[in-house]
Amino acid sequence: MKFTSVCIIGLLLSCVLPAVGGQVVLVNGDTLTGTIDSIVGGKLQLRSPLLGTVEIDMIHVDSVTSDELVTVVLSDGRSVVRRLRAAAPRTAQLQDDAGHVDLDVALDEIDAINPPPKPEPQWTGSITGSVTSIHGNTRSQSIQASVSVSKRTETDRTSAGADYGRATRRNDSTGKDDTTEDWWRLRAKYDRFFSEKFYGYIEGRYAVDKVADLDRRIIGGAGVGYQWIESERMNFSTEAGAAYISEKYKNDGTDDRITAQLGYHFDTQLNSILTFNHDLSYFPSTETFSDYYLTTTFELRARLTEKMYTSFRTIFDYDATPAPDKTSTDIRHILGVGWDF
Repeated sequence: MKFTSVCIIGLLLSCVLPAVGGQVVLVNGDTLTGTIDSIVGGKLQLRSPLLGTVEIDMIHVDSVTSDELVTVVLSDGRSVVRRLRAAAPRTAQLQDDAGHVDLDVALDEIDAINPPPKPEPQWTGSITGSVTSIHGNTRSQSIQASVSVSKRTETDRTSAGADYGRATRRNDSTGKDDTTEDWWRLRAKYDRFFSEKFYGYIEGRYAVDKVADLDRRIIGGAGVGYQWIESERMNFSTEAGAAYISEKYKNDGTDDRITAQLGYHFDTQLNSILTFNHDLSYFPSTETFSDYYLTTTFELRARLTEKMYTSFRTIFDYDATPAPDKTSTDIRHILGVGWDF
């Protein structure tokens, strides 16, 4: 009833007042005049000098006219600046500044008119940490920390991260602290999207693990990827490429090799509280297939507040050719508290 009253008032005013920049004809024949402010999310906003701003669902609109140039975003992604002229029912003609009509489009093909500017891409990230200190019959201390940042634009994605862990335990025989964990790693990656789903990437990694006698592991890689799913609730991508690995072990020289590189990333919002993240990277040597390096991470986060969370994380590393007298497998379980920023 309220909407009908507005239409009647608009129709009466249109009979006594000149047009003020635009006109909307509804499917029931009613006509409203004013300035076409925008069409966003299937809603048309018409600004009338007497009625104020009127919002109309596009399913009720038969034609739209605008004497002023407006920005028209079409369903195929094109964006043009044109005047709107009425044509066949549920159709609009796009007229350039010189008055030439260069395109007829159905109203359903118009995604938006004068859409608000998109927000500038921002860096986002998280930092997680945990500290354990035991003093008594057993004396031990440990600290783990990780930080990750990323920024996504329409054409690229940049990400970086760092992890650190150190732990000591008092040796009752010597009275000194033995180091049971001392490692850190860095990673930076850049993705360039060639289409909505397909992208190329370059990345670099650096790792040190003193307990495993690893003085350094440097990885440089490049390849292509496919973004199967990208949404606020779920993301999944796969990648394939080539990499160069340089490893230096304590008292065991350097091992340099070219490898293939395969990997994927998956994360999902399980519910309003829980989030699951998982990634895997596999580097088989191009010379000896049995010589490979694999690293994968599993993480479950439980939301405490809008920004704060608890995290249980497992990091699994496998090096088929470790340092002498060292095992190939390293598994780390980390329970901590984190903050999104």
